[in-house]
Amino acid sequence: MELRQKVEREAQRAVEEWYRGRGYAVQYLAHLNLGWDVHAHLADVELRIEVEGRSGPIISAELTPNEYRRVREQDLTYRICIVTDALDPGERKIHHFQLAPDDEVIEGARVYV
Repeated sequence: MELRQKVEREAQRAVEEWYRGRGYAVQYLAHLNLGWDVHAHLADVELRIEVEGRSGPIISAELTPNEYRRVREQDLTYRICIVTDALDPGERKIHHFQLAPDDEVIEGARVYV
């Protein structure tokens, strides 16, 4: 399997486990090309989560036009989770970002392992 695919798979798994561990029902939807990869639901909270995996410690992501449009449309229900060091469980971190209340910038991040 190609390195990029391994990184993305591990990042996806880490994000899904993180949300499941907090009681969310999680559904993988990347194959539907909705502009997000994961739908997470807990009580009256519904989140749409785009997952970006990185093999190293640098926090970076490029959003497609569809993903960016979804950020703006979904408002505060949309999250971008950038997983750094995705292949190294000892170093892996999940960085959470969301649209700022002023609706102009994406802000974050809380970092979780």
